[in-house]
Amino acid sequence: MAYHYMSYDFNIYLPFNIQGLIMLEPISFFGMNAWRRSVGMSEYTMDQYYPDIATLRVSEWSDEFEDAMHVRMVMGAFRYGRLNAAYKPEFDRLSSIRDRIKLYYDDRNDEHLVDIANLCLCEYVEGKHPKKHWDPLPHGDHTTMKPTT
Repeated sequence: MAYHYMSYDFNIYLPFNIQGLIMLEPISFFGMNAWRRSVGMSEYTMDQYYPDIATLRVSEWSDEFEDAMHVRMVMGAFRYGRLNAAYKPEFDRLSSIRDRIKLYYDDRNDEHLVDIANLCLCEYVEGKHPKKHWDPLPHGDHTTMKPTT
């Protein structure tokens, strides 16, 4: 049986050598590779698992997507009001997010993804719901992997 949830709570450390340094690696790296093998995925190398921060800052972001968001936010300032403007009406952003997700499922138009991101940004900055809060979730699955065929 393949595990579809990796726990990162292990405190067992195994030695490994990376760039001439002996470091202790939590068992999660080895467990993760065992899980990847069990579902037919290739294993990560240490360099893939531990790239430097500068590499991650480039690889884990899309300037193109950010630029599209920014252009839409500027246009939105004219249509809906500036971010945090006192005169700005309240919007039902969660319903708009849900509607755009459905639209994206139907037509796969990337514009919907940019709109969703901007709606999330606006809700994060301006949301006034009394239960709104920041409480980071524990490690675990934050997305669903499609089955391999």
